[in-house]
Amino acid sequence: MTLDEIIETVKSNKPVDTEDMIYAILMLDSLWFFEKRAIRDLADAKRGIRKAMLNGDPLFQEKESFRRTKISVDKNPKEWMGWNNDPKNPDYQNRKELGCKILEKVMNKNKSEVK
Repeated sequence: MTLDEIIETVKSNKPVDTEDMIYAILMLDSLWFFEKRAIRDLADAKRGIRKAMLNGDPLFQEKESFRRTKISVDKNPKEWMGWNNDPKNPDYQNRKELGCKILEKVMNKNKSEVK
């Protein structure tokens, strides 16, 4: 199923395969990340932290958002995510675990500096 089909099936109150739903959530989470990043880039450009070139240009971000959405709705979420970003991939889990450890270390360091 494509992302669009999964969404429409859910909106029609019909059942969706659990795996399809899991990968749709992962795909939407990735797309959400891109949107959050775009907003941060625009805010940084507005604050003068970065030049308002491509990432800080609202028209560019609007086009990119549209492009990402257009491409994603007609894709199967599992295929769109790819093996490198699949939670079933042991390498993905290793990267995730390492990232969590780094984040925890940074957070603990920040807590000790605040005291």
